[in-house]
Amino acid sequence: MKTKVLNNLIINGSPILGSSYPKLSKQETKEILSYLFEQLLLFDEIIINTDKDNFALFFLIKNLGFRTVEKLIKCGYIKFEVNKSLIFVFEGNRMKSKEEREKEVLGSPPLVSGGLVKDDFDPEKNVEKVLQQFNIHRGYKRLLLKDISSSYVNIEESDLSSNAVNIIVDSYKNNLLENIGLPYNKEETMLSIEERMKLAQIGSKLMNSINLLNNGYKSMNSFDELAILENGYDKIGNTLNITEGTTEILKFQDIPNFRELYLSNKYNIEDIFRLRHLENAKVYRKWINNIDDELNTRKITADFYSEATNSKSFFETHKGKLTKEIGIFGITTVTGALIGGIAGTFIGLPIGIATNYFMNSLMNNKNPKIYIDNLKKDLK
Repeated sequence: MKTKVLNNLIINGSPILGSSYPKLSKQETKEILSYLFEQLLLFDEIIINTDKDNFALFFLIKNLGFRTVEKLIKCGYIKFEVNKSLIFVFEGNRMKSKEEREKEVLGSPPLVSGGLVKDDFDPEKNVEKVLQQFNIHRGYKRLLLKDISSSYVNIEESDLSSNAVNIIVDSYKNNLLENIGLPYNKEETMLSIEERMKLAQIGSKLMNSINLLNNGYKSMNSFDELAILENGYDKIGNTLNITEGTTEILKFQDIPNFRELYLSNKYNIEDIFRLRHLENAKVYRKWINNIDDELNTRKITADFYSEATNSKSFFETHKGKLTKEIGIFGITTVTGALIGGIAGTFIGLPIGIATNYFMNSLMNNKNPKIYIDNLKKDLK
């Protein structure tokens, strides 16, 4: 099964950014791309969270170029998901004083669910909003529109916000939110604006967590406060142990972590297409993603080296020793009975070809350390 992580750093989790795209500094841009670089090396698939105006796609095209974005999509490394569910808080008329606004909200529901209109999360229309801002050939634009829009996931309408609002309000009324400063000491319609905002923040996290659980995504965020709901929302796979564990492993090998490698210009996003195919890169991704979330970085590092050293070498076995001796003494013909039929394929082959092919096949242990070793060689 592919490991997937939701990346909401570009739009910062907001479904509505306003009438124009935000202006990010060079440092902010570099930081966001460093996280993307790291994720591309640690997870099989990155789900890019975007908004109704598709700032995420605009950001990627502007900073990486059409060809790189197109390649990331065609390789299946990135996909897009529009953040279409919304939770609103009535804050009163902002032209009035705080005291007047507090009186104005009393008696109204603390949270209201909503969402984007269908045209705002239609893949082709969402992509078109970005492409029309670039001067590109009409034919190429059609191809891009088709390729990018086909990479969208979860494109159907959603009632996530409605479900989240109901769960949060019910949780408040059952006094499950007391530990986070929202005890049930008054009706939900009598909550202050500050309390409503706090309720909305928890509701937004809950809404995101339901999306993560439903789709099997890992998250860059912590959902610890949702443990109070006792519905398993605190069990979402978190990327923290994966990234910190990898950082510790790389540190032990005198290698900067993936983000530092990007920020120091040792690598760029284009290098991803090569680095993801270093020997045992997939093995490492699978191993690190199966690490227990409860393990600390020291234990992860210990497990990493245990995994590497406990992978018993073929040459420690009886058959391995015998095969090694055959190679050393230059025997060009072996029988299939010697090693369960494998060696039978080498009958009549010249010693150089037979020995090299045979030895390479046998020594190709599938353990995560091989990837880190190859990464270290690549950096030299």
